[in-house]
Amino acid sequence: MTKSDLLFGDESDRFRSIIVITDGETHDDNALEEVKDLATKGIMINTVGIGSPTGSTIIDANGKEKRDAAGNVVISKLNEQILQQVAAATNGKYVHLENSEAAVNEILSQFSQIEKKALGDTSLYTYQTFYAWMVLPMLLFLATESFLPDRKKIKK
Repeated sequence: MTKSDLLFGDESDRFRSIIVITDGETHDDNALEEVKDLATKGIMINTVGIGSPTGSTIIDANGKEKRDAAGNVVISKLNEQILQQVAAATNGKYVHLENSEAAVNEILSQFSQIEKKALGDTSLYTYQTFYAWMVLPMLLFLATESFLPDRKKIKK
């Protein structure tokens, strides 16, 4: 059982999406393989990048700079490349968070198109035609109808 099975359950669910708000720093070498596995299950990942590509410090809840175990200031760098790859692999969208209102509007517009994008994915199509089974009975009904009178006979 994979991580995605635990998070999303049965594959029969449709139109599943994740919004990831992150700086994109990855500590997992298999992140893109996991994303491709989610994409095959029809899960869309929309990524929102926060921070700066040049790097910036992280401020904790007390207003102080976050430090690692050695006492060094932690600097977080935005990795837009991996966030764009994750979004592209799953028919999602990457948005750099500069203006929160604009970012929310872009993600909402993405959600309004989720059904179109999911239906555009041929992995969701199941082609089973049953019309051939109905042709013979319908032809028999049509032939029978031609022998039936249009009016009822009126008895005197």
